Amino acid sequence: MKKTHPTIVRVKTKYQITIPPEVRKTLNIEEGDMLEMVQTDGSIVLSPKALVDKQLSGALTDVARGRVYGPFPSAKAVLRSLKK
Repeated sequence: MKKTHPTIVRVKTKYQITIPPEVRKTLNIEEGDMLEMVQTDGSIVLSPKALVDKQLSGALTDVARGRVYGPFPSAKAVLRSLKK
């Protein structure tokens, strides 16, 4: 795990904070993404979380663009395909 220097952020109106650009870029956080918040021993830890909807959207895009394999006649055929 990469250690970074502490970053100070200000709590604004309605208790909002801004995640600094360098942190957003490093963690690939985009507008609308979800973060999990865990509170432990007086600290708050925010972690990016991918929801099924976001993953499903990407999968549907792959299908629409023809980036799929199969259909396969058997489970063995699927495994052979994965080993290629």
